[in-house]
Amino acid sequence: LRTNPPLPTGQATPQFKAYDEAFEFLQLSLTHPNPEIAAESLRLMADCYWNVGDSEKATEYYRRYKDKAPTTGEAARAQIWIERIKWKSREVNVD
Repeated sequence: LRTNPPLPTGQATPQFKAYDEAFEFLQLSLTHPNPEIAAESLRLMADCYWNVGDSEKATEYYRRYKDKAPTTGEAARAQIWIERIKWKSREVNVD
């Protein structure tokens, strides 16, 4: 499981600027007429939010992806990520 620093989206570092561009593009893809493309956009949004350290948004988008996943295997993968994020959040918040 990757550990990610809690950095807000919109941060001006080159490392995270690419995520801002990805969020813009993926947001448009969420309403794509092909449901598989729209679902994959949800998964990619979740992954991007995880990579920038926003576990709440990542969980939100993995839940949305789980509901629209094209296969039961993909839905299960989304659930595994939800559980990983929950576990990681508990680990970080322990004193």
